[in-house]
Amino acid sequence: MKTLQFCLLFLLGLSIQATAQEEGPYDPTFGSNGVAQISGIGQTLNVNAVAVQSDGKIVCAGYNATANSQKDYMVLRLNADGTLDTSFGSGGISTSDIFGNGYDELLTSVRVLPGGQIQAGGVRNYNGSSDFDAFSVRLNSSGALESGYGNFSGTGYSSYGSSASEYMYGSESQADGSVVLVGDVYDGANNNTIIATFDSEGNPGLFTTLSIATNLFYRGVAKDPSGNIYFAGGNGSMLSIGKLNSAGDLVSAFDGDGIVTFDVAPGASNPYFSDVVYASNNKLLACGTTGFDIVISRRNADTGGADPSFNGGSPVVIDVWGANDQALSIQEYPDGRILVVGSGDYDSTDKDLVAIRLNPDGSRDASFGDNGLVFYHLNSENGTGGAIMSDGRIVVTGNGDNNPFVVRYLGEVLSASNEILPAAADIDLYPNPTSINEIQLEYLLEESTPVRIDLYSMDGRLINNLLSSDQLVGPQADLLYLPQAITSGTYLIRIQTNNGNSTIKLSVVR
Repeated sequence: MKTLQFCLLFLLGLSIQATAQEEGPYDPTFGSNGVAQISGIGQTLNVNAVAVQSDGKIVCAGYNATANSQKDYMVLRLNADGTLDTSFGSGGISTSDIFGNGYDELLTSVRVLPGGQIQAGGVRNYNGSSDFDAFSVRLNSSGALESGYGNFSGTGYSSYGSSASEYMYGSESQADGSVVLVGDVYDGANNNTIIATFDSEGNPGLFTTLSIATNLFYRGVAKDPSGNIYFAGGNGSMLSIGKLNSAGDLVSAFDGDGIVTFDVAPGASNPYFSDVVYASNNKLLACGTTGFDIVISRRNADTGGADPSFNGGSPVVIDVWGANDQALSIQEYPDGRILVVGSGDYDSTDKDLVAIRLNPDGSRDASFGDNGLVFYHLNSENGTGGAIMSDGRIVVTGNGDNNPFVVRYLGEVLSASNEILPAAADIDLYPNPTSINEIQLEYLLEESTPVRIDLYSMDGRLINNLLSSDQLVGPQADLLYLPQAITSGTYLIRIQTNNGNSTIKLSVVR
């Protein structure tokens, strides 16, 4: 374990500088030692977003930079082992020059729909020069444009804009197939904020221009189940989040006028948020940069106020390597932990992908990497997107040396011995070995505490949660049910309490 230096406590946020970091924990079953490099295919690809199918296949969206400096929309799909899925598109890649030479289409979000279709949103060039419009595309499960979707005679894509240029920097694709986008529109004197939507059929919906304040710009966007839209950015000295209702009106209950701005830390040179998501318990999670460091904040979705249970209400600031650190993607685990993906300057010339995992209270999750942080370094890599798999593994994407890459991390690295601070005393598991699906775990709690018991494979992959409950002080005897499909082998049982963590081996014989 490499050491970390805690260098400065800001008045409004905790800043942590990492003088050394570690790579991994890579998933050895994916790509080459956990990394899939997308290269040697005769195209220059760039990925901006990632999603994971229920079968473990990985979908990435971005663009293909062609030989004539044109950008065509691009979606690629990897098999669960990291190889290109040749049943998708052409050799695993779907890309097309929809509007002809000189026109660009870029994707910034992607979602796998319940029916297996792939929904993506972004921006496209309208007239071959400086006029940009909102754009969305839907593919079927084989990578072809979905017939019947869109406002171009159901050809699989949609675009909409005004006579001005609306550059959509951020988008979010929804589970129902709708898309929400945020960007800038120039009115001849100032850049104003534009919010646009497409419905589940690809029809243009909301198209709202907001003259909020000089120098305010927004790069991330999200929507809640009630149809409210949140957009996040900054203005060069302050961070900012705004809220619209489904009709496109600013919500006055959100900090009084629909826009909240707040400081991040003294000395921030150009703070702004790059991404925002609507999280559990009616909260907003946003990430970005202070101009030098990564910044993460959690706010109340009704009022815009800071969440006092997250770092005392202040943004978390993480200095990875001293300069030019930026987060571009934020996700929430089902248990409230937070995954942030971005990049940091490895040295004066190279950037590296950085993935950070926080606990629900904003502290760094020590069970992941080096105090919650890992990096990937080959030459110069920018991290662009992240996704959390149902078994706890982490998929992150980035771009480097004119080719994209995908890294898959194990959720946690476990050993088969008790850790420094054990979860409980007098732990006993039986029958062990077992040939049945019911096992008994006995242990002694020295205080009342929440208890979580999980089943892992020996390479550290989460298989199933076996118990999550509040337990009273004293002796415990928990009957645990293993998955019906579990096969013969050696597994790990991990027990987590407020006291600590303990991990023991379980042998299954069929």
